[in-house]
Amino acid sequence: MRKSILGELSAVHSLEEYIMGMRRIAEESFRVLKPGRYYEILVGDAWRHRHHVPIAFRIIQAFLDIRFSIREYIIKCR
Repeated sequence: MRKSILGELSAVHSLEEYIMGMRRIAEESFRVLKPGRYYEILVGDAWRHRHHVPIAFRIIQAFLDIRFSIREYIIKCR
């Protein structure tokens, strides 16, 4: 069994807590990213109780709220 690391987002049990953690990552990333440089994220959506949970769109919105801009979307359908 793997030990949980304090602040590790994979260990949270709430979608809202996960989104807030990603928002903190976006804030710090925007702060340290040099102007004109790029930031990539790869996010998979989830299924809960046989329903699609669009996590990626919530994370994209969190990054947009921090003033990131989107250069490209790549959507993988399965």
